[in-house]
Amino acid sequence: MRILVHDYCGHPFGVQLSRQLAKRGYQVLHIYSSSFQTPKGTLIKQDLDPDSFNVQGISLGGEFHKYNLFKRQRQEIEYGRLLAEKVLAFGPDAVISANTPLDAQKALLQACKNSQIRFIFWLQDIISVAISRILRKRFLGLGALIGTYYKRLERKLLHQSNYIVAITEDFRPILTGWISSRP
Repeated sequence: MRILVHDYCGHPFGVQLSRQLAKRGYQVLHIYSSSFQTPKGTLIKQDLDPDSFNVQGISLGGEFHKYNLFKRQRQEIEYGRLLAEKVLAFGPDAVISANTPLDAQKALLQACKNSQIRFIFWLQDIISVAISRILRKRFLGLGALIGTYYKRLERKLLHQSNYIVAITEDFRPILTGWISSRP
């Protein structure tokens, strides 16, 4: 079985999962954003890693605009396009995706659906809730409107996923409401 594990941030837990899956005999490609600056795990192949394990970063080729919301959104959409290309080139049976900006996750999920690849949404954070809080403070009415868009998008992506891995039981109430009704 071929598994693509995508952890946008490149945190240690994601690459540790990928290594363990490879040790269990799966062909694993681990992908992360090399442009997004955050603490990362060991994202280079080690001598002890099995041959069935590989790591690739996706670079946007320049500065990541973390605090310019409009430039950031364009970069996240571009990242999603590049990620979808990597997925299609690898041809996995399943994709596990964590910490992914919603616009990029949308492109990734669509590529998986089009190619009949199982999609597992690793829910580390409910991203749209954070987006809503930040944008309401910065842009008032417009921020609330954009926040609503992202809540609907995240709900739709979760609904379309084959599986959801939530890291905490605290997510259960919101997931129950979102998943039990049509997006």
